Amino acid sequence: MIISEPDIQWWLSQRGYDYSYINITDQAAMINEWQKLGNDKVILITTIDKGYRKPNNTKHPHSWSIADPEQTITWLQSKK
Repeated sequence: MIISEPDIQWWLSQRGYDYSYINITDQAAMINEWQKLGNDKVILITTIDKGYRKPNNTKHPHSWSIADPEQTITWLQSKK
């Protein structure tokens, strides 16, 4: 499972980065290749507006807050 928030507007305005600087294209390519090779257990989850760092709720798309705890635990437990 790869969880990513490719908030391109944030990257452009805050860091001056475009898609060539962030890893979402590599992540999507890796998941795609694994699926082509027959791995049906891999998944790419993209989020929108979940990336906030605690305790100040500072916007940052690389925050752990993008991961839904219940969804992540359920996925992990299903892969035993």
